[in-house]
Amino acid sequence: PGAEVWTALCDLGAQLAATGSYFVDLVAKTDSDWWVAAKKSGHRRLYLTLYAKNASLTDVGEELRRLCASHFDGDFLNE
Repeated sequence: PGAEVWTALCDLGAQLAATGSYFVDLVAKTDSDWWVAAKKSGHRRLYLTLYAKNASLTDVGEELRRLCASHFDGDFLNE
């Protein structure tokens, strides 16, 4: 991934830190077709980068849900 992916990760991290919400899901797409997702549950944070040129926002959300279900079962309580 290029610099814009790292910038997007930093931007989403700053947004997670600034929100007062307990549960937050954020997703952004870069100009180079990378998707960057951030998930917050209390003090837990999860970041996902995914290169998927033809993916939709729904596709990325589903991938994030699958990742949480398979590797972080119960860690993100809003699932």
